[in-house]
Amino acid sequence: MRKIIINRKKSVAGCAGKVLIYTIEKFESDMPITQEQCNFLGSIKNDSVLESEIPESEITIIAVYDNLGLLMITDHMVISQGTEDIVVNGKVKSDPFKDNPFIFEK
Repeated sequence: MRKIIINRKKSVAGCAGKVLIYTIEKFESDMPITQEQCNFLGSIKNDSVLESEIPESEITIIAVYDNLGLLMITDHMVISQGTEDIVVNGKVKSDPFKDNPFIFEK
């Protein structure tokens, strides 16, 4: 197992919402996802950090933005196979036409 650290940068846009982080082994953006396929890592509020353990195999992390009860997948990132700890930064992008989505900085 290795550690993943996800930093959520402070922003005014979407400051009331939280981001739920999941992992999944295989992910395609147009595939339906059920909760049984995913592993919940935790939630991140504005200007906070989430630390969790992930497997050494290749996985995808998925950001699900909870904007006052409206849940939507806003971004995903593939984490390659390895043993090193991973640090990922993310922020809420100010875009009211897309409900201020959370994005990983790649």
